[in-house]
Amino acid sequence: MVFSHLDKKKGNYWKIIAVFAIPFVAGIVWLIIIYNNVVTMEHEIDGMKTGIQKIQTESADMGEQIFSFLDGSNLESFMRERNLIKDKSPDYFKISQR
Repeated sequence: MVFSHLDKKKGNYWKIIAVFAIPFVAGIVWLIIIYNNVVTMEHEIDGMKTGIQKIQTESADMGEQIFSFLDGSNLESFMRERNLIKDKSPDYFKISQR
């Protein structure tokens, strides 16, 4: 009798340990999954930052090209290439609005 009573107590201890161990292990697995998602997101953010920097650099280069094209000497050469003249008092088309 005494031996079977001890076996019951041991069985209860294992049940209690299992009740606490299963959620503990599940929590650890959940934390690992969250950590992996955070690391993946950080890598994606770094890639997006690199892309944004590249776009900003290209935008600045385009801006420089536009401003260099609109520079006075470049406009003069553009006008000479296309046989355009600089008119001091241009006449514009007049369109009547109805």
